[in-house]
Amino acid sequence: MTDILLKNGDVTLSASGDYLFAKGIDKVLQKAAMYAQIRKGSFIYSKALGTEIRGIDVNSPKAVKNASLLLKEALIDDTEYTVEVESISKTSEGRISMLIAVSNEKETRKQEVTLSADL
Repeated sequence: MTDILLKNGDVTLSASGDYLFAKGIDKVLQKAAMYAQIRKGSFIYSKALGTEIRGIDVNSPKAVKNASLLLKEALIDDTEYTVEVESISKTSEGRISMLIAVSNEKETRKQEVTLSADL
């Protein structure tokens, strides 16, 4: 499955107007960020899509570990990559914010994700 590359929540186009596609570690990081933001069961076309990260008590000493486990479960088919949540907290607006890291044998990519409205 090929994923269109998203930047700032929008599709990315080449200079000629063609869609750009996420590949490799960028694809897995994009997928991890998207799955973290989608409440499991809320997407009408695929009830299995997403995670239950919103149910985590971010003040719990196990919050980072629990969030990591939920993301790993969602990305279980991406066996070449390791997914970790490095930090998790509440913003001043009450939203959950986390730093996600995706690694393979060669590199690590990170992305800050803030969970907002359901999709």
